[in-house]
Amino acid sequence: MMLHYSVDNELMSDLYRDYRQMKGAEYAQLHELGEHYLSLIEGYDLEESTIKTLQGLVQFETEEELESVENGIVHGYLTAKAALRKEQAEYKEFVRMFDGEEQQALNGLSEYVVGQKKIPYKIKNRILHVDVLSTPAMSLELDFADVLIEDGRHPREILITHLSGECFERTETVKGENGAEEKVSVPYYRLSFVNGLSEGPYQAKESSFVFRSLKGSLHLYNYDSAMEPLDVDADKLPWRILMHPLKAMLEKAQILGVESLDKDELRALPLLCVFYELIQFYLAPTTEAGIGKSLIRFDEDAAENFAFSQNDLEAACEYLTPYGLEELTGWLHKAIDERAAFCRYWIQFASMKKAETLYGVLTDILDTCSQYYEKRVLPLSCRKHHGAVRRALNEYFCRHKWRGEYPYYRRVEPSSFLEVSNVYKRMYTYINEKQKAFYVDFIEGVTENSYSITAVAGYVLLKDGENARDYRALNGYFLDGGRRNSHIVGQITINDMMNADQVIELLNTMMQDIMREFAQKRQ
Repeated sequence: MMLHYSVDNELMSDLYRDYRQMKGAEYAQLHELGEHYLSLIEGYDLEESTIKTLQGLVQFETEEELESVENGIVHGYLTAKAALRKEQAEYKEFVRMFDGEEQQALNGLSEYVVGQKKIPYKIKNRILHVDVLSTPAMSLELDFADVLIEDGRHPREILITHLSGECFERTETVKGENGAEEKVSVPYYRLSFVNGLSEGPYQAKESSFVFRSLKGSLHLYNYDSAMEPLDVDADKLPWRILMHPLKAMLEKAQILGVESLDKDELRALPLLCVFYELIQFYLAPTTEAGIGKSLIRFDEDAAENFAFSQNDLEAACEYLTPYGLEELTGWLHKAIDERAAFCRYWIQFASMKKAETLYGVLTDILDTCSQYYEKRVLPLSCRKHHGAVRRALNEYFCRHKWRGEYPYYRRVEPSSFLEVSNVYKRMYTYINEKQKAFYVDFIEGVTENSYSITAVAGYVLLKDGENARDYRALNGYFLDGGRRNSHIVGQITINDMMNADQVIELLNTMMQDIMREFAQKRQ
C-alpha cells in the first residue's frame, strides 16, 4: 500500500476550486489565475498535461480554447479525486488488520486528524502519542510503540494531509529457550504521510515512521461536569449553557454509534435530538424573540431544515407527558405540518417564564445520563485556584450581607414604590410591589490550560407567594413581563502561572464592578 500523492493532483485540485469560483469572469482575470499557478510550479517536476493546462489558461483567446482548458482542469480534478479515494480505501484495508479500540483510533486518525489539525511529532521513550479526538464526552487516543522515524525529518509538529499504512516483516536474531540464537520474522508496521506544514505550496517528499505495536484508548466522560468559557456577549444564556452537554452527548452517539449509549441515554435520545434542533434554531443569530408573535423573526430556510421526524416528535411528547407541558406537546405534534406557526410559538415559549419547566427537565435528564461516567481531570489552573476562589467569594458576599454560597448568591430588598423596566422595547411599570430579589451566579468554564469565571447578575420582582430561594440569576433570562432581567456583568480568566494574590486581585476588581451595578439598581 502506498500514498497516492502527487504535486500534480494537489495543484489541479486547488486550481479546480479557484476556477469554479471565478467561472464566468473576464478573460484577463482567468489569465491572471493561470499566471498565479504557473508561478507556483517552479522547481516541481510536473506532468506535461498539467503544464499544458496551465499554459492554456494563460494564453486562451476564444471560447473554444477556454472550453479545452476547462476540460483539462476537470480531468485533473477527477484524477486527483480518484487517487484520493484509492488511498483512503487502501488505508481502511490496513486498519482492518487491527481490532477494538486500536481499529477505532486508527479510523479516527483518518477522520479527525488528517487534513484537520496539527499534532506534536514528539517521540518519547520510542512512543508517539496522538490525541485523535477530544470532546467533553469522550477522548480517543493512540500510542505507537517502538517508533523509528525513517525519513530523518523530525519537525516539532505536523499536519498530516495524506496517509497510508502497511505491514511488513523484519528478520531479527533472538535467543531461544535453550539460549541459542535464532533468526525469526517479526511483524512491523509503517505509516507514510505528507506533512502539510512543510515549506512551499506543495510537498513533494513523503515522511514515514515504523512502529512495532500500537494501543488505542477510548475514555468516556461526564459531559455535564465542566464546560467551555462563555462568550461575554452571549444572549439566551441558559439555553447556551444547556447546549454544551446536549451537543457533547449527541456528538458521542454520532461518533461511536448508539450502541455506545447507556439505557438512560438511549431512552432520552429522541427527545434530546428534537430539542437539539429546536434550541440550535432558537440560538441562531437570525432568530429574534420579542413580546408578541408579530415581533418574532427567524430564517425560514433554517426552519425547513429540522432533522427530526414525526416519530421523533411523538417519542419526545411521550417522554414529556408526566411534566405538565400540555401546551408545548400539543404544538410539538404539529411542528412539521404547521412549521411557521410552530416556530413562532417555540421562539416565544423559549424566551418566557413558562419554559423553565422544560429547561429543568432537560437539565435533569442530561445530569442523569452523564452521572455514571468519570469526570475529566480539570486543568491545573482550576485545581490550583478553585478553593481560593470559592472561599474569597463566600467571604466577600457574606461581608456585604448577601445570602447563599458559591456559586450562587442572593439579596432581597424592598422594591421601589415605582418599578420600571424595559424588555424587548416594551415598557413595564409596577407600583408598590413588596420585594425585589437580586442574584449573582458564577459560571465556571475550562480550556486545556485555563479556568474562567463568568459572573451573571439579575433580579426578580417577587410576586406574593414567591420565595427568593427558588430563583437564581439565570432565571432572569426567562422573562415574566418586566419582572425579571439578567445579563453577564464580568469575566476573569485564570492560568496556572498566576499566584493567589493575582487571582484575588482579579476577583476584587470584578466584584467592585458587580457591587457598583447593584448599588445603581437599588436606587
